[in-house]
Amino acid sequence: MLISEIARKTGLSPATIRYYERLGLLDSGPRLDNNYRRYNEEAVRQLHFVRNARQMGFRLSEIYSFLKLLENAETVQDVVTGLSDKLCELDQKLAALQRVRNALATALVGFRQGPGSDWRQRLLADFFVIPD
Repeated sequence: MLISEIARKTGLSPATIRYYERLGLLDSGPRLDNNYRRYNEEAVRQLHFVRNARQMGFRLSEIYSFLKLLENAETVQDVVTGLSDKLCELDQKLAALQRVRNALATALVGFRQGPGSDWRQRLLADFFVIPD
């Protein structure tokens, strides 16, 4: 299938598909005589994977690293180790987001009780200085 068809099937623009190809997130299909690239169903699966991973918040570099891990892993343990590392990283990000959420909730409670004349300073102290 041509790039317009794969774009329709995946919901990605042709420019995005070409970009992912340049980054190594998509295997390049063979070129036809007219220099158009031909893609197969595996390319559709790859693009769905990349799109879904992006929607879950993964950076393109993380997706690339994961795909390379799968490609180069000699054992399932290599993949388990890589996934465990990613899970630990996500847990750290979740903890940081929870601290931000708690700081915001504290600031909102304070403002609902009456902001007072020093509301700007309180906002900076309560929200932008996040306790560990």
